[in-house]
Amino acid sequence: MTPDEEGNHKIEPDVTEAMGIYYAAAELSRRDWRVFLPVTGRVKGYDFVAWKGRKSRRVEVKALRRYAPFAWIKPLEKDVLIVGVRVLPGRLPEFYVGTAKELNEAIGYEDQRDWKPWQNPDRWLDKWDKFERRS
Repeated sequence: MTPDEEGNHKIEPDVTEAMGIYYAAAELSRRDWRVFLPVTGRVKGYDFVAWKGRKSRRVEVKALRRYAPFAWIKPLEKDVLIVGVRVLPGRLPEFYVGTAKELNEAIGYEDQRDWKPWQNPDRWLDKWDKFERRS
């Protein structure tokens, strides 16, 4: 952590992203999915693979520690599942789950797009059942 202008400790973006990946992996493990986290770096197009029985899913995670949208730069590959993890100060993590198709349709394809899934919690919040279906 590094201090900001006011002397408060700021968590770096890469640490926030790692936190989100581990929260998502832990939640999937709790739901009886096996999780393979790469030992070093990232795999192009996704953060980790989860599998249960004969089902395997590539998972892309975005994480936030503040009130802001998740930012996406390009369309996602069609078979990737998305987990947005938002951890606000003093609160438990919120998990927003969607398929790449859903997200691409929700935010469009041009330039950078913002995803604010908390504005539609019935569609995204804790929708882990999407892992059970084919994306």
